[in-house]
Amino acid sequence: MRRPARNRADECCRRHGVRRADGLGYVWRHLPLNDVHPDAQMAAEFSEAAAARGAFWEMHHLLLEHSGELRPDDLDALTEAVRSARNRATVAAQPGGA
Repeated sequence: MRRPARNRADECCRRHGVRRADGLGYVWRHLPLNDVHPDAQMAAEFSEAAAARGAFWEMHHLLLEHSGELRPDDLDALTEAVRSARNRATVAAQPGGA
């Protein structure tokens, strides 16, 4: 279930970035509504785990794109997708990378 205000905020972040040159930034705070979405708490915890590895926004965007698929197996698959994308980006950034 996606919320219009959250969708607009996410779109703004994607378009303009989460931090501007003048120092203005967008900060995300979790407020899992477990009575509305039973998997919200676990999704918030997965995004914080991604943040600890420097991949918060990648996971955040995937969670919003897959908001109806937040069971444990789905979250594991999203985590692997973030890990794979980061690995590909690391290889591509190296001299002679793809």
